[in-house]
Amino acid sequence: MDKRITKLIIVMTALCFLFAEGSYDILNLPQNARSLALNNTTSANDGSFLQNNPAVLSLRSRGTTYSYFYLPASIHFGGVQHIGKLKAGIMASKLSFLSYGKIVDSETEETASAFDILFEMGYKKEIKNITSIGMSGGYIFSSIAGFHSQLLFSNFGIRSRFFQKRMGIGFSLENMGILLKPYTDYKETLPALFR
Repeated sequence: MDKRITKLIIVMTALCFLFAEGSYDILNLPQNARSLALNNTTSANDGSFLQNNPAVLSLRSRGTTYSYFYLPASIHFGGVQHIGKLKAGIMASKLSFLSYGKIVDSETEETASAFDILFEMGYKKEIKNITSIGMSGGYIFSSIAGFHSQLLFSNFGIRSRFFQKRMGIGFSLENMGILLKPYTDYKETLPALFR
């Protein structure tokens, strides 16, 4: 039994590294102060925001949240999320903008800009107050120095809580999608993750 679990952990870790390469950094960028402090890892505890695993969205979350941060090299990130209750679960929508600042061509000294815009909607349903299932889907428009790309992506997650909700375990399949329009003739890979 222990050997099978060890093999499963090794395979899952290898798959994370195998599929985690690609462009579209906005998909893996922390979206708020909590995820930034946790290095964009996720938790099995309830969260107030639509994050990597949509199954951890709290059923008590309501309202609109705003986030903005400024990173070195003039990189700006801004986001707005709205969360509302539905009959059978909770729904969240998110609009994010990531500006990479000015890019200077070292040969021609010309400047260009790069940015990503993300729109995402997510839904979570709780089953028997123990297990949560969540899914989200979205659209990204990305522009780098006049080259544009568009894609559709989705995230799926499941989470279970034990011992009077003091312990939890969750799994998520993130950034699975379809590239609608590549930057050039070369099709970039999406940074898919399994956590």
